[in-house]
Amino acid sequence: MAVLPVVPLLGTYRDACSCECCKGLGCSPKLALFIVAWTAYGFSTLWVVPSVAEDAGDVGGKVFFLITQGLAIASMAASRRLAELAEVRASESNYRMAEFGCTGAEMVGATVGTTVGSPVMVGPAMNELQSTVERLDQQVQELNRRQAMMEKELASRKEAPRDLMQTDPIGQDNTQELL
Repeated sequence: MAVLPVVPLLGTYRDACSCECCKGLGCSPKLALFIVAWTAYGFSTLWVVPSVAEDAGDVGGKVFFLITQGLAIASMAASRRLAELAEVRASESNYRMAEFGCTGAEMVGATVGTTVGSPVMVGPAMNELQSTVERLDQQVQELNRRQAMMEKELASRKEAPRDLMQTDPIGQDNTQELL
């Protein structure tokens, strides 16, 4: 029972819950061991009560509890150690860069605060876009003019049969014949 708080205490290190996968860095051994440790710890907590409740001669639950706790402690200790090594490596590289007076941007040939390279034109030039807009505007006006002409023609065609139905040169009503 005294080993129950070991894994949570080992798991309290800087950036322990920082997920490299979520940051786009991929899965790391530190993260994998961290997950294994908490999974084994969860299984071990399921066997706390059965191992206490079983008789002194029964050792199945106690052995399973100790195995899962041992796995959890070893995995969390390894995860913590890998995190500490990564932190030491990062601080050493920062120290080396500071020792030589560079920020990292200079290492790739860039000066901090300046534009790297000449501007690149991604799309068409502004004049070309303006001429395209003007041409499209002319096409829309032409389509509106044609639509108005077609509506006028359609309206005149609807009026023509009504005039024929109302008057007959002979004087007879031929409304039924036209329909």
